[in-house]
Amino acid sequence: MTSLQIISVNSQGLGQSEKRKDVFNYLKTKKYNIYCIQDTHFTKNLETFVQNQWGFQCLFSSFTNQARGVAILYNNNFGYKINKTVIDEEGNFIIIDIIIEETNITLANIYGPNSDTPSFYEKLFHKINEINNENTIICGDFNLALDQTLDTQNYLHVNNPKSKQTVIENIAKFDLIDVFREIYPTLKRYTWRKKNPVKQARLDYFLISQNLISKLEKITTEMSYRSDHSPVVLNLKLTSVEKGKALWKFNTSLLKDKRYINLVKETINNIKCQYAIPVYKINAIHNIDNKDIQFIINDEEFLDILLMEIRAKSMSYSIAKSKDQQKIEVNLIQAITTLEQKTNLIIEQTNSIETKQKQLSEIRNTKMRGNLIRSRAQWVEQGEKPSKYFCKLESRNYYGKLVTYLKDDDGNIINDQNSILKKNKKFYESLYAKEENKGYSEMEFFEKVKNFDFKKNFR
Repeated sequence: MTSLQIISVNSQGLGQSEKRKDVFNYLKTKKYNIYCIQDTHFTKNLETFVQNQWGFQCLFSSFTNQARGVAILYNNNFGYKINKTVIDEEGNFIIIDIIIEETNITLANIYGPNSDTPSFYEKLFHKINEINNENTIICGDFNLALDQTLDTQNYLHVNNPKSKQTVIENIAKFDLIDVFREIYPTLKRYTWRKKNPVKQARLDYFLISQNLISKLEKITTEMSYRSDHSPVVLNLKLTSVEKGKALWKFNTSLLKDKRYINLVKETINNIKCQYAIPVYKINAIHNIDNKDIQFIINDEEFLDILLMEIRAKSMSYSIAKSKDQQKIEVNLIQAITTLEQKTNLIIEQTNSIETKQKQLSEIRNTKMRGNLIRSRAQWVEQGEKPSKYFCKLESRNYYGKLVTYLKDDDGNIINDQNSILKKNKKFYESLYAKEENKGYSEMEFFEKVKNFDFKKNFR
């Protein structure tokens, strides 16, 4: 199990050699994997010297020796591969596409402008979106607080309100979460402070993709060191949550599938034949009204068996249909590719390409329609085209059902899967033990099933 530790800290200037050496020595004792530094005050001419002083790989977005600048410093205690790097020429951000333990991550280290500049964040999120990874981590000094009540003290006005609104909109758009606020919904913890007059704010934080919450180990705010900002440290376990058996859901589009409807009718007839008393002529049982048929089992048992068989047939049919659709899609792609690679196309072949592309488009639109419905988007019926955003909404619904951590009675975070399962088991054992002590003879639901009139309700 690999633990990825990323520290984000506004250094308040490391241009001076003495302070830089001291801070570097302090940071190295922490033995983190990745160090995201803001407000570095490095210059282009100083970058090679700084990298030699750090001793391992560094990335820089430098500006002047008096302002801005961000850097990403790597340790040699983990394996990684960098696919792409985006460097801001104004010294405000670095974005990298990095692979760690076969996990692709977009990591952005930012130093937000002191002025209200929403265009900066629009540019930032646009660059992040271009990399197109499922996993995103954005950290740094945002120079704005997301929650004025919880994240500021003695502020007379909202800091950078337009930028704040842009960040909040993109958090929703890209399915991100503020990790600290996710774990500590009401805790007041500040990362920046000043005196005369006293002001504090949580300006430094991590935004991560919703799906990374399953890998979260902890998020901590540490003591400040030679800076007016406190470092924030994110710990991730780069292992996936083991999935149990998914809950099967009926695809209502099958109700328009004639083959499926005939299959269900055939299944109902077979079950009637199987459990009807022997006096009936099996070949003619479909001509007998349901209310007049007598079975060798009671109505409740018959209903359970019937529903179980229909469910099994529906699952098998859905899986087979999905595989057939996938096979058709693959064959269409191969056929189109083969035709497009021909150097001397004739009119019949170009028509064939057009026909196959339309067929492929119909299949993909059907699949994306499923994404829209599963994302539970309220505007599905309003002509919105399928997009990557809706795929993310579907993922959000999935990850929203995962229990990735629990808080015990003492407020401790439990994120180990086995411990979570044991805790859940213990909770429900206790819960149902209390229910049993109340002296209930049967649950209301089962009472309704017991009194179900099959002859009246089944047609």
